[in-house]
Amino acid sequence: MILLCCAQVSKKYFDALLLFALQLDKRGHDVAIDRRFMADDITKQNKYEMAPFLADIADVSPTCVIVIGADAMSEEAQILLADIKLEIDVPIWAV
Repeated sequence: MILLCCAQVSKKYFDALLLFALQLDKRGHDVAIDRRFMADDITKQNKYEMAPFLADIADVSPTCVIVIGADAMSEEAQILLADIKLEIDVPIWAV
């Protein structure tokens, strides 16, 4: 499973994360979005679209982690990412 996270907890970054998840899903990838990265001001439409992808970090065993918008990493996102317990061989991609 590919776990998606974003560099900032904001609606803008989460919208990009959702778009990326939809594209990966359409191409047949098993994908999840770490729900801790969801901003408070997400619209009802976005909540509906992202519902199939949202996951609690404790419930997934990712084979890959992709961080969207990594060039503008916030301190809050860094703390959330540091809390993810991964196996040593799980790659992390920062885009």
